[in-house]
Amino acid sequence: MLKVEILGSAEDDLEKIVRHYKSIDSKLARQFIDEFAIALKFIQYFPEAAPTIRKNARRVIIKTFPYIAIYRIKKNQIQIAAVFHQKRKQEN
Repeated sequence: MLKVEILGSAEDDLEKIVRHYKSIDSKLARQFIDEFAIALKFIQYFPEAAPTIRKNARRVIIKTFPYIAIYRIKKNQIQIAAVFHQKRKQEN
């Protein structure tokens, strides 16, 4: 199982998403956090299972929610680079 590092920009993304869902319902925010944790476990155990979107970058869908996490595999570590809504255009 690989170690996961959530980069600062992805942490900011997560805080905004959780704050948004919390403003609707705290249970919804908790559900998002739980689904994100499940996605992290999946990529820890199967880091190369998610599709490649760019050189060295992969995406994993956060189930039940319209969000994806972008990550890179670096040596024995996974770096979460961004978490965003599927409708948002990816930045280079």
